[in-house]
Amino acid sequence: MDFMKLLKSLEELLYEVMVMLVFFPRTLYLTIRHPQRMMDYADTELGDVQSEQYNDTLSPPLFLMICLVLGHLIELALPTSDLDQMPAFLQDDQNLLIFRVFMFSLLPLVLSLRLLAKLGTGFALAAANATGAILTASLLIIATAVVVGFALAKAGAT
Repeated sequence: MDFMKLLKSLEELLYEVMVMLVFFPRTLYLTIRHPQRMMDYADTELGDVQSEQYNDTLSPPLFLMICLVLGHLIELALPTSDLDQMPAFLQDDQNLLIFRVFMFSLLPLVLSLRLLAKLGTGFALAAANATGAILTASLLIIATAVVVGFALAKAGAT
């Protein structure tokens, strides 16, 4: 392995982390202060070339994941964490965080599919219907797993 390539990749990683540390508070402030303006900004940025997108803020998926990780870390720092009352598959921190990212990502996905269906293009309508069916099935599977997990936890507690 080339030592210079390793140093270069480490430099790029440190640069990305520093950019996130600088732009996260700015993106959070703008999102809280001007939510509609940030939604319009995200729409215009998606029309730009990928290398020029989100030069002065974080991209929405990255911002969502950082917010969820920060919320998760705050929850873990609180002395009254109720992780033992969760279903067995959600008691692991990594699984819980992945589940939260998945659940918080469903709302924008469903709303964007509804927008595509409302616009009425044939491909978008077919994609929205197929994806809607997949999302509905996955939500039913998740809800069933959570109910079964709570039932098993309750049965194991008695």
